[in-house]
Amino acid sequence: MRISRIRIFASIVTLLLAFVLLSQAMFARVMTSAAPTARVTKKIDNSKRTTLYGHVPSAIRTATDIGRQHPATPSPGMIMVLKSSEEQKKEIRKVIDEQQDKRTANYHQWLTPEEFGEHFGVHDADIAQVKSWLTSQGFTVDEVSKSKRVIKFSGNIGQVENAFQTQMHTYMYNGEMHVSNDREISVPEALNKVIAGVSLHNFYRNGNFERQSRMRQAKNFKGPKYTSSSSVHYVGPADFATIYNTAPLLAAGINGTGSSIAIVGRSDILMSDVQSYRQLFNLPPNDPIFVHAGQDNGIEPGDDGESDLDVEISGGIAPNAKVYFVIGTPTFLVDGITNSIQYIVENNTADIMSISYGSCEAIEGTGGNEYNNQAFEQAAAQGISVFVASGDGGPAGCDNQGSQTYEVQGYAVGSEAATPYSVAVGG
Repeated sequence: MRISRIRIFASIVTLLLAFVLLSQAMFARVMTSAAPTARVTKKIDNSKRTTLYGHVPSAIRTATDIGRQHPATPSPGMIMVLKSSEEQKKEIRKVIDEQQDKRTANYHQWLTPEEFGEHFGVHDADIAQVKSWLTSQGFTVDEVSKSKRVIKFSGNIGQVENAFQTQMHTYMYNGEMHVSNDREISVPEALNKVIAGVSLHNFYRNGNFERQSRMRQAKNFKGPKYTSSSSVHYVGPADFATIYNTAPLLAAGINGTGSSIAIVGRSDILMSDVQSYRQLFNLPPNDPIFVHAGQDNGIEPGDDGESDLDVEISGGIAPNAKVYFVIGTPTFLVDGITNSIQYIVENNTADIMSISYGSCEAIEGTGGNEYNNQAFEQAAAQGISVFVASGDGGPAGCDNQGSQTYEVQGYAVGSEAATPYSVAVGG
């Protein structure tokens, strides 16, 4: 879901240059009475189940069903989202509001991931029950997050179908192969109070299809030559400083020093690209820090250009900020972007998280939407400001924008942009 980089980084630079952020190394205890309570009180009975609605992505309505996936197909690193109690949810919102209110004791008192889990996570006894059920279905439990609201687990497609009472099919969509459940999923009734959702498809977030569309259009555009042979305008750091009047701040030394930005991505990029960009625009040397959230899968064509832009421009507008580029490794049913976000929040990586990828709510489904909302909620409580792409597609964000003929799905909003804990800009 590609956006106007000027708009997203205008918002980021406003935060970087207008406020002095407290160091995330200096945490104080947040004043809250919230604590998890055990909610799994019934015996887990697989014959008594609750349907978790909204887990079928809308994309399969217009995709071509190729057939059922082989049950032995491995599916590592799946994500189950757990949910806080209603009492905890009310208290989370209260704490986040107070963290922005100078009149309260919680003003700018950010939580650590461990503290978040201590107050707002699922009770250890309930987590043990969920883990026990997953292992009884043949899965391996890989990890429980510090927030105690995400469980990573691995298995195969046959186990997925059996555990969640669904079928997994292969689909052709926009010229690409995807895998997804074809019907709603269910879980044992006893676990319904703590399981929010499970994402079981690989209709991953988009990041560059709008750019490709514009590039095709530009080849046939007969207009004046501005800053490139294809009549495309480019905005460099000095242009941005002029347009948004940040030049006086930069001259005064307000240039991102002491602040950090985490860029979400899923492809390696060349350090030399970033270094060349900074040399070209006379920026001081300040190499980004590359972090792999998972194994290194190398460069993914298309995604590398997206991340080049994100890393270069963030460092160009705030030249002294520390930029972390977190590269998430995709698994069979989990987007690398999800794994990048999870790493940043789980490790409290930076003051700011910038995401230029997105998927519409109807395609993402309940599992993905619940993940985004809860991840950004936790980020807010930890003092991480989240900026996401609203997308060039605007209200047509759910339509197949890579197709010559749009499938009109109706008005839509990006899943990442739909949370109250993210700032959606651009497009």
